[in-house]
Amino acid sequence: MRTLCPYASFSFLISPDKVAAFKVAEQQELDAMRDLRQKNIEHYQEEGLTGKYCLCQRPPAGLMLQCELCKDWFHSKFITSLCSDRCIVKFVFRDHP
Repeated sequence: MRTLCPYASFSFLISPDKVAAFKVAEQQELDAMRDLRQKNIEHYQEEGLTGKYCLCQRPPAGLMLQCELCKDWFHSKFITSLCSDRCIVKFVFRDHP
């Protein structure tokens, strides 16, 4: 019986064109995420507590959470519908009037 080494490279199974296309798409996704992060950071710096955030587009109130990936802010009540246990958030400010 022949077994495959778990450390063997299987790159020969994928055509170079597909690898190149994947790399282009990967770079486009990284660029888009960097642009979104920068936009969200600038939005918070410009608008502060008077800006509109979250899916509901309302000002900060109560517990707000920031996504570590996109740097957008969300009201805590919306997080359960947005994120799974894979989502990384950090707590920032509490009990805004």
